[in-house]
Amino acid sequence: MNEIEFKTFHDLLEAADCLSPLKTAVVDATAPHVIEGAALAAQRGLLDPLLIGDKTRIEQLCEHIPMARGLSVHHASSEQEA
Repeated sequence: MNEIEFKTFHDLLEAADCLSPLKTAVVDATAPHVIEGAALAAQRGLLDPLLIGDKTRIEQLCEHIPMARGLSVHHASSEQEA
């Protein structure tokens, strides 16, 4: 397996710039810091997140996080359903 080492986190982000966003399920996305992280990664072009959990709660949180508005949300009423 080829291993690539990055000296800084910035080097890693620069290397990721040439990649397509990764479709990612963010399960139990009902905490502001989780939504903010997913939104930042989407804004940077690293992820294409799908926020999964209590849809009403997630959408309420997204209203208070401008960069998260418009992210895809899927309702799951339990961990098992998610």
